[in-house]
Parts: sequence; C-alpha cells; structure tokens
Amino acid sequence: MIKIVPSILFLLSLTSLILNVSLVICTMDTVVVMQLCSETVFHLNSSYEDNLNTLLSTLSLNSNQSNNNGYYATNTSSLGGRSINPEIIYGLYICRGDIPSKECNECVSVATQNISKVDCPSDKSAVVWYNKCMVRYSNVSFLGTVDESVSLPYRNQEDVSTDAQAYMDKAGEVLQSLADQMSNPTSAMTGDKRYFGTQVARLEDSIISVYTMVQCTPDLAPLDCQRCLQIITNDSPTKCGRSKGCRILNPSCNLRYEQYSFSELPMAPPPSVSPSSLAPLKAPAIPSSIGNFSTLPTGKRGTGTSRESLVLKIALGCLVLVLVILVVVFIVLLIMKGRRSTNGASSGNITMLGMNASQRPNFDNGYVTSVDSLEYDLATLEVATNSFSDDNKIGEGGFGGVYKGTLQNGVEIAVKRLSKGSNQGLEQFKNEVLLVAKHQHRNLVKLMGFCLTSNEMLLVYEFACNKSLDLILFDSNRRRRLGWPARYKIINGIARGLSYLHEDSRRRIIHRDLKASNILLDANMNPKISDFGLARFFSENQYQEHTARLAGTIGYMAPEYIDYGEISTKSDVYSFGVLVLEIISGKKIGNRHAGVVKNLLTYAWKHWNEDTIGRFVDECMEDAYNSEEVKRCIHLGLLCVQNETEQRPSMIKVVTYLNSNVDLPAPQQPTLISSVIVGSGSGTSDRQSGQSHKSRSSTRSISQSNLSAGRSSRSFPGEESC
Repeated sequence: MIKIVPSILFLLSLTSLILNVSLVICTMDTVVVMQLCSETVFHLNSSYEDNLNTLLSTLSLNSNQSNNNGYYATNTSSLGGRSINPEIIYGLYICRGDIPSKECNECVSVATQNISKVDCPSDKSAVVWYNKCMVRYSNVSFLGTVDESVSLPYRNQEDVSTDAQAYMDKAGEVLQSLADQMSNPTSAMTGDKRYFGTQVARLEDSIISVYTMVQCTPDLAPLDCQRCLQIITNDSPTKCGRSKGCRILNPSCNLRYEQYSFSELPMAPPPSVSPSSLAPLKAPAIPSSIGNFSTLPTGKRGTGTSRESLVLKIALGCLVLVLVILVVVFIVLLIMKGRRSTNGASSGNITMLGMNASQRPNFDNGYVTSVDSLEYDLATLEVATNSFSDDNKIGEGGFGGVYKGTLQNGVEIAVKRLSKGSNQGLEQFKNEVLLVAKHQHRNLVKLMGFCLTSNEMLLVYEFACNKSLDLILFDSNRRRRLGWPARYKIINGIARGLSYLHEDSRRRIIHRDLKASNILLDANMNPKISDFGLARFFSENQYQEHTARLAGTIGYMAPEYIDYGEISTKSDVYSFGVLVLEIISGKKIGNRHAGVVKNLLTYAWKHWNEDTIGRFVDECMEDAYNSEEVKRCIHLGLLCVQNETEQRPSMIKVVTYLNSNVDLPAPQQPTLISSVIVGSGSGTSDRQSGQSHKSRSSTRSISQSNLSAGRSSRSFPGEESC
C-alpha cells in the first residue's frame, strides 16, 4: 500500500499536468497572427458597445452553422433587439477554406470574444487574423469593397538559402495563376467555399516545392477578388523578400506560400499556363532592419503582435509539447516493458530483450536508436493468426510465409514469418525494421511491429486486402479488374514512393528489389512498396556505391549493377521502368512474346518505335484506355531502362513527367540481356559480382542455379490471354 499511494498521486499529478498542457497547446492555434485597429474609440457602457456586442455574438452564433461555408456578414440594422443606435456597425467573419466547420466555430468564438476587449480594446473598427479565421467590424460600410490601402506581411523566420530567385519566380507564377482563377466564381479550385484556392508546384530539377493558398471574402465581385489578390501579390516581393514562407494579409483577401504543406486539404498542381503571361516575384535585397517576422507599420496603435512575444509563446508551447511527449513515451515504455516481461514468461520463449549480446541484432545505427516500442510478443501473433494456420496463409516468399491475422482490437495485419530454410537472416530482418519503421509515406507499406525470439523472426505489417500486384497483373482472370485508370494510378503511386525514398526521406534509400510481387495494393488499389530486406541506406551526399555481392530479381537488375556491382538511385529507376512496361502489357519481363525469343524491353521498343502500341497494351483492357497516356508511359518506361545511367531520368523527373505535358527525351533501343530471355523472371539472384574491367557487352550472363533471397511468385505465362 505504501508503494501504491505515491504511484496514484503521481498519476493524478501527471494527468492534471497533461490536461493543463493540452489546454495550452489547443489554444496555441488561436493566437492572433496580426491585428489592425482604428485610431477612434467608443465609450464603455455606450450604445455603440451594446450594438457591437450584439453583432459579435451574432457572428459567433452563425459560425456554428455548417451551412454557412465558413463565411457570414451582417450589420446591426438588421439584428433588431438592442441595436437601436442609428450608427450602424458592419461585421463579418471568414474561415480558411480548408477548415472543418467545428474548427471554424472554435476560431471565430475566440476571435469575437477578444477582438474588442483584448486585441483592439474599445476601437470603433478592427480586423484580427488568426491562423484559421478572420473577424472584422467597422462603423463604416465595407461589404463589397476592396480595401486597397493595406498589405500586411507575416514572414517565416528563415530565408531561402539556395535557388532563391527560382523559388520566388515559381511562387509568383502559382500565385498569379490562382488570382486569375478567382476571377471565375465557379472555378473548380474554389469548391463549396468561393474564392479559396490552393496549389503546389515543384521547382524544376529540384526537390523543393512551393505550396500556395489564396482567399477573398465572398462579398467581393469576381473581378474585385482578382484585383485584390493582384495588389497583394505585387506587394509580396518587397514585403516578403527571400523568406521561405510568407503571408500577405488584407481585410478583403490574403495569400500565403511555404515550402511545406499547411492546408488540411490536398493541394492540386497548377494548370498549364503560359510563363510569358505571368508576373513572377522578384527577390530584392533585404534591408538589415527587417526582422524574422514583419509587423504592421508603426504609428498605428495596436497594429501588430510583438515579435518577441510571439516567439516566446511558440518556444514555450514547443517546450511544453516536448515535455508531454517525453512523459507519455516514458509511461508507454514502462507499460510495454511490463507486458513483454509477462508475455515472454508465459509463452516460454526468450524475447529479444532476453537475448545475449551475440544473439541480439544491433538496431542502433545512429539513425533509429530504439525500436523496442514496436515489439510484439509471440503469443499475441499466434492468437491473431490462429497459430499460423494454413487457412490464414496468404502468400509465400523468399523470406517465408505470409499470414493474415486479426488483433484483439479488430485491426487486420499481415505477418511475415522467416522460414527455417531461408537464407535471409538477422541483417535483412534488421534492415526491414529500421527502414520501414522510420519512414512513413502513403505509397510505402506500414510496418506495425516485429517479434524476435530465439525461435522466430516475424514482421507485422498493415494488411493490404488486394495482396500483391503480381497476383492480379499476371492472372488472366484477375487482371480484368485492372483498367487503365487503376494501372495509371498504380504507376504514379509507385513513382511517388520511390521519389520519397530517393530524395525526400531523411537518408537516401535504394530499394534494390522493386518488382510486381513487392507492390501491395490496398482496398482502393493504392500501391504500397514493400520488402526492404535488400535495401541500402546512403548518406545525404552519397549517390553511388559498389558491392561484390549482387542481390535482386533477374530481369529487374540494371546492367551496371550486373556488370560492376554499381548501386545507385538509377538502379531503382531501371527496375521501375521494367515494372511500368509489365503493368501496361500484362506480360512478365522474362517470358517469350509474339512467338519470338525477345524480352519485354525489346518487345516494347518495337511497338513504340513502330507506333503500334495497341498490340503491346494488355488485351484485357479492350481498347478502354487513353492512348496518349499509354504511349507516354511506354516512352517513359523505355527511358528508365536505358543502358547508360545518365540517360535515365531521376524519380523526381519521372513524377513530373507523369503529371505534366512536358516533352520527353527520345530513348535509345534498350539492351538485350540474354539471361533474362531464358529466365523465369520470378527468382532472385544472389551471387558474387565479377569485377572485371571489360567493356559492357550487349549480352550478359547470370547463373540460374543459386536463386534465393527474393520473394518468388506464381509463374504466369506471358502470353496468357484474357
């Protein structure tokens, strides 16, 4: 009892701390970004104050109505009640177009409570901008009129260090495009909330993207909205300078751009526009007097939030948030440790924590220092999979069997179980845990955990109900489900996942075994790249390395990898190109096509070069496809399988090519690889690389005798008809 009471007191104190901290964190989003207050004031307890309170209460009440679409305007002459002062007060609120109605109501409620008492006390007119809403009132009518006198900057604290002019030019292009779209009140960009639009664009030959947003108050006419946005866009160069992100605030409209996504809705890419018609931002030299956050012009009382005060609030909030996270993590680790100890004893197995130093893999690679919180106990997984019964088995690969399971909370999982005869050991197991646990992307399979005992090595993934791509693509009946839109979606998703691994993840990652059987499909046919047992980590500035041991799947391995053991991002690009051609044709890389001993690459080249793509496309699609998109994808696939690495595009460019109409370079005829012609295309080669200095030959040889580490799949004849 003596030990229990302090524990209870500690938990009660901790709960109180978390509740208070949560309140602080929740209110951080309702900190004023900027405020604009008038020079004239009203007297306390006057009829003006009564009218203003009535107006603000009405705005707050209406913000709770979801059918208002985040906007409402009124004046006191239409409210009745105590609004008997002949001096009319006009007011409105507008919420950011991507904000749900509940968050809109919360923001407007806080703003209407504070605007006349805290932010602009006793002012006859005021405007306050929060992160998610704006509230405005005045004794002068402003509805339907553009305020051309105000452009208030709120800058990101960091400036662009590289490609500054290109970044500003791109921001200017996209903002101008959005402004032009707002001149059309039925624009698809605005959706249910008129005059709101977002777009994202990537700088050419760069990993940097520009995320933008514009919005006008809906009381404006379409052309007035466009004019307001044009005014503040023109003011952006001098007021935002070279900042990585900036907002320009006007009572009638506003804009924002950043290097990260800040919208709660997906941002669309910009439409095709003529660069000559756009007015890009110019990045001038920034005066030394400009600080990290710009404030409102001096001389206006209450015209700006103190930079020091705002920075202090943000720093304090972040400190408190970190403290809470540390406390929660500590508690979770204690609970997990207790659960592991209990379950380990009951199951009669030695868990990873119980292994001695020689048995336990070293998960500390300077990148991920602890993965203990991901560990499952064996008993839990045995219950979930019905003791790994054959009825639950959904696949078999080089690693071992794959089993479907259901946890006690109802979550469906897929469990990979290392088979006793597999040559994939602790290093591949460790590789998978370190890589997938750290990297989250919609097109990468999600690792939920693992189990490592003296007898078992298990990996626990999210369950993909449509299993792997090869089981559908190479089956004469199932592949009827894959129409062209689904195939194009899969190609695009794989490209985005690879682009993330190569450029956007914390460390550059080369997959090394990209193929149809390593692409999982969820319920919506979204592709998820899986099986990272052969993946390589590269440092930030590393682009290539050599290995004396080759590992990968025959047919997908790049020529320079086969000849010299060269590993680079272009190795994955080659595999991606092969996969694209398989997806379009429904044929496997290693099968005979059209009765001639040819591999899929030369088969694709023949039909693309002779403009007979209809004979290359999978007949199961029955001509129900976009011929231009298909031809472009075949073209792109051929570019990716070029013999020389420098002729292959990066995955960033591949994503750009797939989502734009830019011209593609002309490909050369791909090299014919003799071993692929006769190979099954389903095995994985794991052999010593011959580091000879001979020139690359047009024919290459890979031993078929020691196929091992890869995930094998069912063999489907390449010419199997629908």
